[in-house]
Amino acid sequence: MQAQATVATEQQARMDKLLQTLRSDPSYQVRLQAAAVLGKLGDRNAVPVLIQALIEDKHELVRATCADALGQLADAAARPALEAARADASSLVRARAAAALQRLTMAAAPVHPEEPSLPERSIVVALGRMGSKARGVTADLPKRLRETIARELMGNREVQLVDDIRQLQSGFAVESSVTEMSGRMTADGHLEVSCEVSMVIMLMPSRSIVGMTSGGATIQAPRRLSQGDRAARQAVELDALRHAVRGASQNLLTFLRNQR
Repeated sequence: MQAQATVATEQQARMDKLLQTLRSDPSYQVRLQAAAVLGKLGDRNAVPVLIQALIEDKHELVRATCADALGQLADAAARPALEAARADASSLVRARAAAALQRLTMAAAPVHPEEPSLPERSIVVALGRMGSKARGVTADLPKRLRETIARELMGNREVQLVDDIRQLQSGFAVESSVTEMSGRMTADGHLEVSCEVSMVIMLMPSRSIVGMTSGGATIQAPRRLSQGDRAARQAVELDALRHAVRGASQNLLTFLRNQR
């Protein structure tokens, strides 16, 4: 019992510090980080202070992050302030307030047993730099990598993919690289391509690295190829890239779900 009381006291002390930081810290970056953490903690006692900051804070990024946090907490008491924020001078704040209001509406909607509810899009992700350390591949491989990762994430209903990483003030950023793309001809004349992809996961907006994951795949061409059949080789490389990204993305989603 004493240990539980100690933990509760420490949690309350952390909450009080975050609330005070959001109210009065002179650095807008520190204030928006406090707002982002308050949203993730899920304690609705933070709602009044988040509402006050949404209305009064002078920096648009802090106000936008407060709107995000209020959407995560989904407390109906925040609706009037979020409605008012839809007229904010900042387009970013207006967009975040509208998204938060949508979350409140979804949270208030009744769930019918005969109609399974859809997972909430609670994992916000932006894609950062893409690169390649592999040799002898096409110059557009990083572009292909970005497109493939985006396609995998957009296909998951839990993920909200943000286009511009510069506007992401809470959530995660993912940077990725093709670390290997190699091929060999098998004894029976089939091309076999191996691909490895690595991902770095960063907490926004601090860009601090919180995790890394990877995925790999080996794909064999369905028919025999000659050494000079470059177009067919690129098709096999792209297929290997898709499978490698799929594995890395599954690991990524498992990691992100555990951060909620």
